[in-house]
Amino acid sequence: MLRVRSLTALALGVFTTLACRGPRADERDSPTWDVRLSHVLSSSSELHLMAERFRDLMLERTDGQFRVSIYP
Repeated sequence: MLRVRSLTALALGVFTTLACRGPRADERDSPTWDVRLSHVLSSSSELHLMAERFRDLMLERTDGQFRVSIYP
């Protein structure tokens, strides 16, 4: 149960950060957003799997305009 709460809190933090950040002046002409997501766990952890799923869903649902790079 604690792990689910941690993942939910992480996802909420990511979404909040993205919602509060607008494009910089040099990004306004660009149709894509590049976001970096980093964590301190291994690439086989559940958190990393969740991050990969988030990356895939954002790429799919925004038609490639929102790209997520993951750094474990």
